[in-house]
Amino acid sequence: MIAYVMRYAQRVKRNPDISPVGDVDLEREASAPYTSEAAAWDLRHAATLTVFVASMVLLVVGVVFIVACARALLVIAEDAKILDTILYAASNWLSVLPRGLIAQVMFLIQCVINFFIHSGTAQAALTMPIMSPLADLVGVTRQASVYAYQLCEFINPILPTSAVTMGVLGAATCGSGGPSGSCR
Repeated sequence: MIAYVMRYAQRVKRNPDISPVGDVDLEREASAPYTSEAAAWDLRHAATLTVFVASMVLLVVGVVFIVACARALLVIAEDAKILDTILYAASNWLSVLPRGLIAQVMFLIQCVINFFIHSGTAQAALTMPIMSPLADLVGVTRQASVYAYQLCEFINPILPTSAVTMGVLGAATCGSGGPSGSCR
């Protein structure tokens, strides 16, 4: 596909008349307030690139920090024997339910945890050591507990605490085209 598009682009560059949207491109070039020449790098460009790279490094370090905190919580829970108490209480509570309902409850638990911990890696590091043995204790497969974890990732786009959701909503341009307004 890439080779096809590149070949097509070369043909259109040689003969713009064969493009079905050639007139749109010509109108855009005629009304464009910018030139196609590359702007020279200045301090502002360098500062922007530096901020971007620093943000990416901070993002990577932040995710590793979140995973480390989740692992630390798990180690504390295991060493203090809290994990065994949690598993015992949860298995007693869940074992009275039908197996199909147990998997759904595990999904709901993962969704609640997902509300607070958006990082899939951190959530897996925190919950899978609890959910997998819990699945064994209540008689459902470990695959069901993993599937419950995977399915809860699909609710991320509707979570009000999701940075992605807030970013997309903030980037949406809304107008007053009608009584309720219109967003695109």
